[in-house]
Amino acid sequence: MARSLYFHASWALFAILALFVVAVRRFGVSPAITRRLSSLTPAPIRDRLGRYVRLPTTPNASFAADVESGFQSELFDVQGANVDSGDTRAGLDERGKQEIGAIMREQEIDFDKARLIWMREKMKANGIDASGRPTDPRAVMFS
Repeated sequence: MARSLYFHASWALFAILALFVVAVRRFGVSPAITRRLSSLTPAPIRDRLGRYVRLPTTPNASFAADVESGFQSELFDVQGANVDSGDTRAGLDERGKQEIGAIMREQEIDFDKARLIWMREKMKANGIDASGRPTDPRAVMFS
C-alpha cells in the first residue's frame, strides 16, 4: 500500500512540475525564471520548445556594407534594388558571403563567377545537377 502511495505521489509531483514548466514557458510567468530554466535546458530541447528565436545579427550588417565589400555586379544589383530603395534589413546571408568571398580570393574571380560556383556546389550537395534536374534515379519528371 505504501509503495503504491509513493508511486502515485511521485507521478503527481512530476505532473505538477511539468505543468509549472509549461506555464512558465507559455505565459512568461517570470522572465528571470524563464532565463534560468533556459540556461539549464540543453540547446536542442530549448530550440524545440521556444516559440520565438531571434535571428542572429552582425554589427554593421547592411546591404550598403555588402556593396562596399564587393558582393554586387550588374547581374546582381544590390545597390539599385536594396540600398537606393532604403531597405533596412540586415543584408546578405553571412555564411554565404563568407563562402563566396573565399571562392573569389582563392580562384581570383569576380563576384558573378564565384556566386555561380557557390550555387552549383549547393545544388550538387542537395542532389541537383547543373541543369536543375534532380540526380535521384527515383525522380519522375514530366516535360
